[in-house]
Amino acid sequence: MTVEFLPVYNPSEEEKRDPNLYADNVQKLMAKALGVPATDYVMEGRVPVSTLGGLSLPLASPGRETLSLLHKNGLEAHEIEAALAKIIDRCLSGAQSSKANADELTSIFFLKDKQTAVCICSLYSKDETVDLRQLYCSVSALMDFSNFKDLLHSAFKFFDHEGKGSLSAEELSDLMGALFGIPQHNTGALYAEASSRGLLTEENLLQVLTTHPTYQRVVNDYLQPEEVGSQLLLAPAANGKAVNNNVNGSLYHNKKFK
Repeated sequence: MTVEFLPVYNPSEEEKRDPNLYADNVQKLMAKALGVPATDYVMEGRVPVSTLGGLSLPLASPGRETLSLLHKNGLEAHEIEAALAKIIDRCLSGAQSSKANADELTSIFFLKDKQTAVCICSLYSKDETVDLRQLYCSVSALMDFSNFKDLLHSAFKFFDHEGKGSLSAEELSDLMGALFGIPQHNTGALYAEASSRGLLTEENLLQVLTTHPTYQRVVNDYLQPEEVGSQLLLAPAANGKAVNNNVNGSLYHNKKFK
């Protein structure tokens, strides 16, 4: 067996400031030496993700998979919205835990069978439970009834546990994890950027996510509903709103934050 040794890689000043850039460049160097293409995807547990700005972006969105399961169970857009409204009321009231089991999820969405709820739970956790804050945020991001500013406001309230109007680094990680439906472990760069003006307030976070080139791209590509006509088949629902009948479509779309 021939073992190939690569020379020591000394990071540049830019790479020292950005560990993600350093990791990407090392990956490309190793791929070149092995004669294989470098991929933008990595595995986090069993989930394939791409990374951008330190954030882990799942290739198969749990929110999109959840919508697919709900539609297959016969739910229309207005029924999903009504269930999400119940979820946000429960999470903000503090009267019950934000964790729900498959039986509770079956009741919340008036599902015809528990197995659909079990499948939804498996998208977010290893057991038959789901953090309703994750489910609400990741699904709401793909629905037309709420814009990103409203969604972030709700998410901020979920994780501002003490009602102090600002988030800690850990709380920010939890918030971003809820938006994408998977844990986020590398939100340090986002936290530093959003708190550079002082505390990490909702206003500061919104400004960074919607004006910083990297994070604006994340919002535009991952956290907004797809436009009508962008490879989606839409049919009218009973309440006159459009229902997405192709929720397994591309994760990417062209709708821009305004």
